[in-house]
Amino acid sequence: MRFRLGLESRVIPLRRPARLLAAIAALSFAGILLLYAFPSHDRPTLSLVTDVCWIWASTYAAYCCFLAGRRITQPEERRTWQWLGAGCVGFLGGQLVWTYHDVLLGTPPAFPSLADVGYLSINVCFALGAPSPRARWYTSSCWSRCSMPAARCAG
Repeated sequence: MRFRLGLESRVIPLRRPARLLAAIAALSFAGILLLYAFPSHDRPTLSLVTDVCWIWASTYAAYCCFLAGRRITQPEERRTWQWLGAGCVGFLGGQLVWTYHDVLLGTPPAFPSLADVGYLSINVCFALGAPSPRARWYTSSCWSRCSMPAARCAG
């Protein structure tokens, strides 16, 4: 059985900055995958590599969220992207605290710690940024068609 697309492509064409961000994300994912597939057996090196990967991923996610929020014209959608970016920044803060303890001090932070506050802030920010089900753009936009099913699968 063969599936054929019509004459027109069903994929949204990406502009140059979006293609660049997607390429950076793909290369970063491939690099992180290689680092995790072939880990170092030295504990300090392994801690440094994994912590740097988490720092990079959360920094990149925050940048993309704030960039998306800056380009959106509707205030409700902009607010959502800004809260998502703030959650990523909170996670980044938690990861920086964790990395300081893990790499520089040689031991993970005690529980609970400031790192946990940063990690948990992502949940609060995501909840604050979630659109109301009555919001006009929520029911008709890609958010409800694309993001919410992915969140349901992940949750």
